[in-house]
Amino acid sequence: MNGRNEKILKKCEEVTTAILKFRATVPLKVLSVVEHMDKKLEDFPDTFIKALQDMNLKPSDLRLLTPKNNPLDEIKKMLGSRTGGMVSIEPNINLIASHYVPGTFSWLEDHTEYHKWFQGQTTPFLCVSGVQGTGKSYFAYHCHQMIQETTRHRRLTADVIKTRQAVSVACWFFDSGRPETQSLQSAVSSLIVQIATQDTKFRDAIAKDISKTGRADKSRKPEAAELWRAFLYTKLERTTETSRLVYILLDGVDSLDEIDSQTLLGLLRDLNCDKTGIQVMMTGHPDKLKEMKLQLSCNIDLPEETMKHRDLEKIIDYRINKSENLSGFTLENLETIRKSLGLKSKGMF
Repeated sequence: MNGRNEKILKKCEEVTTAILKFRATVPLKVLSVVEHMDKKLEDFPDTFIKALQDMNLKPSDLRLLTPKNNPLDEIKKMLGSRTGGMVSIEPNINLIASHYVPGTFSWLEDHTEYHKWFQGQTTPFLCVSGVQGTGKSYFAYHCHQMIQETTRHRRLTADVIKTRQAVSVACWFFDSGRPETQSLQSAVSSLIVQIATQDTKFRDAIAKDISKTGRADKSRKPEAAELWRAFLYTKLERTTETSRLVYILLDGVDSLDEIDSQTLLGLLRDLNCDKTGIQVMMTGHPDKLKEMKLQLSCNIDLPEETMKHRDLEKIIDYRINKSENLSGFTLENLETIRKSLGLKSKGMF
């Protein structure tokens, strides 16, 4: 063990102490339920619930498992009351995930412009352009999933542990089909909650600030710019003590009205790689992204890349293979359908 056994024993003692502390906080009835479970791990939720039902436990028996003052709940409650209610991104995420085709956008992992932006060394902006129907929302979803996976991998490496860098990713879909998602104020509120969910220090600092401002004036609704500067820009500012990296993905910025669009542009122009750890990816119509004129932006022409890497062919093949209605067709007929769909798609997802 190269002399590391003492360190390992010390860590084992810390784990044992943590387990004992945990046991001390769990109601005895609940603890006895868990101790007598010898089922497989994947069956744990079902067996745990059944055991609780068999014991006829009251909600009060589980009360000690839930913190009385959850900072994240306080953040959601305060932001919701001051911004007219929190808007969930789950409907968008679930809808996109249900139609997403595995293997599409796999070229992004080796894309030069993406890596320049992801490393955050030259510019905080990545602009992904494409007209309606070219797969921008699916691209944003793929990017969100990929960053999450990369972040999970980074947390397991020694370098991240040494630097103690907190990495978070948050997204928002400005969906023209859902009017409630068109507010920049709702978007910023959701971004704050998503980051707070992943970064405990950020969460605690935000909860403290929101509590103070909420007591001062609960009736006043803060503007999106105020929320951004107070709870994102300021809290994510680089210091010698903290190092945070936050990826914010904004899909469909061309759907914003003129006022919110100008507000967002003003906020983005304040960003600087040397001052904050905020990296922003935006998708939108090419003309809209050109109007924003963000200096040193990394740019991806989405239709050009998807055509080059044959993403549409992957989608067509995937849909045909999954279609029950086409299962009885001959290979020759299926090939004719593939060619016809490829010609008619004209770069549209």
